[in-house]
Order: sequence, then C-alpha cells, then structure tokens
Amino acid sequence: MLEIRELNWQDVDAIYQVFKELPEDENGFMNPYYGIDRETFMHETMQKLIDIANGINLKPGHVPQTYYFLWKDNRIIGVYKLRHYLNEHLRNGSGHIGYAILPAYRNQGYAKRGLALLLNIAKEIIREDEIYMASHKDNPASLHVQLANGAYIHHDDEEEVYTRLPIKPIHACIWDLDGTLLDSYDAILAGIEETYTHYGLDFDREGIHAYILRHSVQKLLETVAVETGLNAEEMNQFRGQSLQEKNAQIELMDGAKTILAWAQEAGIQQFVYTHKGENAYQVLADLDILDYFTEIVTTANGFARKPDPEGVDYLVEKYQLNKETTYYIGDRMLDVDVAFNSGIQSINFCDYRPTINQKINQLVDIQKIIR
Repeated sequence: MLEIRELNWQDVDAIYQVFKELPEDENGFMNPYYGIDRETFMHETMQKLIDIANGINLKPGHVPQTYYFLWKDNRIIGVYKLRHYLNEHLRNGSGHIGYAILPAYRNQGYAKRGLALLLNIAKEIIREDEIYMASHKDNPASLHVQLANGAYIHHDDEEEVYTRLPIKPIHACIWDLDGTLLDSYDAILAGIEETYTHYGLDFDREGIHAYILRHSVQKLLETVAVETGLNAEEMNQFRGQSLQEKNAQIELMDGAKTILAWAQEAGIQQFVYTHKGENAYQVLADLDILDYFTEIVTTANGFARKPDPEGVDYLVEKYQLNKETTYYIGDRMLDVDVAFNSGIQSINFCDYRPTINQKINQLVDIQKIIR
C-alpha cells in the first residue's frame, strides 16, 4: 500500500533515519540534515520542522514548509517538501514542491504516484493559482514525473526546467490515431486491398472506406469471414503484416503537431487509445510525437475494443481524470460512442450525438473548445 504522511512524532525514528542517509544535495533536493546525530534531531530539529510547517519562528524571507513522507507498506521510500506559498526567490526558483525517492525505489513509478498524492494536498494549501515546480536538466526523469501529473513546461534556463500545474480543473485529451492524428487511411486501405487480393476477394475501395469509418476494420474482416467462410483472425494477421510494411506511408494530419504542442503548453494531459497494435509506438516515434503522451493504450493492453469503454475507463481511473474535462478525440461514430459509454466528453470530425460531441473540421478547432 502506498500512502503519504505528514511529518509527525509517531514516525520520528523512520524519519530520522531517512534524513540521516539522504545526500545533502541530489539533483537539487537539499537535505540539510544529512549525517545529523540522533540526539540533536530528536531534541532540536524535529520540533523546529514542526514549527516551520506551522509558520512559527520563521527566518526572515522564509515561508512555511511541510515535509511529507511517501510510505510503502511500513517503510519510507520518498521525501516531499511542500512550501505553502511563494516568495520572489521561490517563484523564480524551486517553487512549491521538492521531492526525492530513496535510491532502492527509483525508476519504479513511485515519484509520479507520490507526487499525485501530494498534489491533492497542495491544492488545498497553496495560495497561488498554479503549483510551481522545477527540475534539473540532467534529471529528465523528474521532469517526466511532473508532466505525467499534468504540469506543463513554463520556461527553462541553462540548468533548470520550470513547470507549472494549474489548480483549476485539469483538462485531458485521449486521442484516437488513424484518421485523427495520423493520415493513415491510404495505408490502411492498401493493406486491406492486398489482403483481399491474397484471398481472391473483390475490393470496393469506396465502399470499404465508408464501412470502416462507420464501424472498424476488425468488424469488416469478421463480416467478410462469415460471408465467405474464411478465418477472420488469419485475414487480420495477413493484413497486419502488410500494413506494417506500409507504416512509412503514414503522415500526420494537418495541424497535428501544432495542436499537440499547444495542449502540452496549456498543461493538458494527453493519452492515446487506439486499435493499433504495439507498432503504434514506432509510428509515433517516427513522426516525432511520441513524447507528447503520458500513456499509450493499444490492442496489446488486452482491453475490449471500442465502443466498449474498458480502455478509457482504465485511463480515467489510473490518472484520476475528471470526466467533465476529459475528451476522447476521434474521427468516427465509434469514437463518439466510446466517449458516451465511458461518461467523458467527445470531440470528433463527424456530426453525431451532439449532446456530448462537439464537431470539428480541423484539429486546430480544438483550441476553441478546450479553454
């Protein structure tokens, strides 16, 4: 079990051990109590830290700061500092929050999960409209932790990247790929045509294009298999191999990179939920947009296919997304349906279910909808 607990006397032995062992300065996290002896910590330092958290006996120019500790089962695995408000030095520097994960527990996702827990507390304490954070440029993992929790990059200098996280409701976009961010239907249709030719079937490009827009390629192959006695799974495997060879033909939709960059700058969390397989990662990397997304859900995750909401529900629950400010963005009625079934909002190229869906003609129209 993972939980975050405020500095307190009950946990003092474990807290002392962490302060004693954590380095004085590691990637910008300052620990002035490294190597401190137990007697001094128990009789002086602990009460001083509690006083500082309550704004008592603050040094000139200092602000109240509370220490929080990330616990896994019965062991402290991380330390977080929360400054209750900013002075000029903090506003231009380390901001509201600092954190460090103990070496044995790094690269396991604990920093991100711990920060998410602390942010719920911070939003009730700090005075500003945004939470300010920073990370050393030689510690990209820390920056990823902040971005994964909804922060956006505000600016940087030679040594630091400075982020902000709005306290107002955080928007999130869950993106479809084919026909939405990716101009891939020519490649998809070429793969279907090759499959039809392989199995001796007549290929009606216009009719098939209309069908997969309304339904899906999977539904198409299942219907054809029933009508012809073929095996839909084998057909799909052949099509997948054919399509993989055509990935180089895939391009970005007009405005895709512009809208992704805008969303990142605006602090909007971004995810992908697609019927593509694991090759989606390579396609996105080749098009230089992979890093915009906190998580990418593909068929390899094993969720039921759209319009079943299982994949969307997974993202909403994992990242605690607000359904009122989370949008599934796609190009087919199927994509609107999955938004409806999961209780989130929809932005789509088609005019369908207007009570939850807002129609766009081009991707940059999204800037007029999400504010």
